[in-house]
Order: sequence, then C-alpha cells, then structure tokens
Amino acid sequence: MLCSRETPPKRLYQDVSCRITELIKKGEYRVGDRLPPDQRLAERFGTSRLTIRESMVALEVAGIVEMRKGAGVYVVEDPARLSGQLGLSREAGPFEQIDARYLMESEVAALAALTISEAELDGLKKTIDLMIDEHQHGFKSEEGDRQFHIGIARATHNSVLESVVEAMWNLRAAGTLWAYVHCVRMSPREARTPSVKEHEKILDALRAHDPHQARRAMKDHLSTVRRMMLRALDTNSQTQTQAAD
Repeated sequence: MLCSRETPPKRLYQDVSCRITELIKKGEYRVGDRLPPDQRLAERFGTSRLTIRESMVALEVAGIVEMRKGAGVYVVEDPARLSGQLGLSREAGPFEQIDARYLMESEVAALAALTISEAELDGLKKTIDLMIDEHQHGFKSEEGDRQFHIGIARATHNSVLESVVEAMWNLRAAGTLWAYVHCVRMSPREARTPSVKEHEKILDALRAHDPHQARRAMKDHLSTVRRMMLRALDTNSQTQTQAAD
C-alpha cells in the first residue's frame, strides 16, 4: 500500500504506519533514531498499543524500522529513498485476526460439542497426531493445526460456520504480517510446542460433549497465542506485555 490521499488506509495500523513514514520523511525521526515507546505513540496517534505494534510489524516488513528486543524500535531506512517502491500491507492485522478467531472459534467449539460424531472425534485425533509428526520434522507445516480447527467447524454441521472458519485460516495463510510475527518474530518451537496439549484439551471437551468446557478450552488456546504474539513484539524488556490494550 502506498501512503497517499488517493489510496487512504483502510485499517488503523495502516493509518499509523503512513503517519510515521511521513514524520520520517519530514525529518522528525531520522535513520538511526529510536522511535518513542509504543505507549507514547499510542497517546500521540489516539490509538491502542496493539495498533502501534501492528504498525511496527508493517514498517519492519517494509524495511523502514527494526524492532530490537529489549532496546526499542529504530529507524533504519528513510521511506523517501524508497520512492514508489514503498509498499505497506493492506491485509488484516495479526491481532485483528486472532481476536476474530477468539470470538468465532470459541462459539463454534461450543456448538460442535453438541453435534460432533464419534467419527469426527476420531478425525480430530488424527489431526493432532499430524501436528505431533509435523513438530518432529522441523515445524515446516501447519496442516495439522489447520485441519483441526476447520474440522471442529465442520462438526457443527453448519456449512456457513465451516466456510467462515476456513476463510479466516485462508486469510492467515495468505498474510505476510501474520507469517512474519508467527514465523520470524516467534520461533516455531516456541509458537507451536504448547499448542498440542491445548488442542488435546479442546478435544477432551468435545469428546465429553461439554459446550462450556469446549468454549473455555478454545478461548484459553487462542489467548495463549495472543500473549505469545504480544511477547514477541515487545521491544522493551521493562514493559509488561499484559498491559497492552
């Protein structure tokens, strides 16, 4: 996405990214400068710290800033030098995606607990086995994870819910920002190792046909993913990531 009046940003993090690039072009922040902490930027732009972190991911992917663990975010390139090559992502931000999944997939799991068949439960167990096999072979695929979540949606026997959950996973697979956070800022082992046990807890709740526990287990799992993303994007060792709004 080029930052211009002709193509106005559609999302908050895109707007913040464009405004920061303009400040760098004007010389308020120069190459080598450390940007203010996310809380100060959030106050300046009237947005949340999560939005600031999403904008920093977009700027780092574009090669304009570098997020340094425990040291802050530094300007490493003047966007004016990139000219027409400056391209910021237009996709849904990674926290937008995980928050949407938290709302949708937790209720899908609750419904599936009431409708899932024994054959479908056996199918979900096979997807967890696939996840374990993928982990043992270098975390090069997430197909087991994908099949598990879409399989739960399919077990609701509601084609609309299945399509929505599959669309969210397709959005995730196509997104550069999600992949950057999940595969670059977070190590695959850190990101995926806890997920097997969490998926097993979800399966246990589905096998018990307990909608309340299924909802809770899915929320717990996606909350863990969200916390890990926050931790991966925390550039200040003194910052408590739980405080991000």
